[in-house]
Amino acid sequence: MTSQKKSSFLTLGAAALLMAGAAAYSVPANAQQESSAPTAQTQQQPASFTDAQIDAYVDSAHDIINIQQTMIPQIKAETDKAAQQEMMQNMRQKMLTAVQENEDITVAEYNSISKAAQNDPSLSQKINTALQEETTN
Repeated sequence: MTSQKKSSFLTLGAAALLMAGAAAYSVPANAQQESSAPTAQTQQQPASFTDAQIDAYVDSAHDIINIQQTMIPQIKAETDKAAQQEMMQNMRQKMLTAVQENEDITVAEYNSISKAAQNDPSLSQKINTALQEETTN
């Protein structure tokens, strides 16, 4: 798989997991935007991620990529919209569970790293490089 495809999967995984996390915690989207403090924290966090956090993130991201690679073709092949929505919810739950089962990272930490990687090209490159290494091993 090319780096660009992995990056696409990583972005899709991050977005889907964020949606699943928000649904699981019943946090309205507008409530997340009301406070400017978390946004400022998110912008400062890329420098504060440890190698252990990045490794844990990559482990979970790898699991998420595998879930997506399995389920997205099935979802696309489904013609019934209601069934597609149910399958999407099932995929989001599986991705959320994949992170929750990783003892080395929380969902909040995973989401924080995902957000930071979207705004920090060097962090994104570090994650993609680690994903490539994990995939080839």
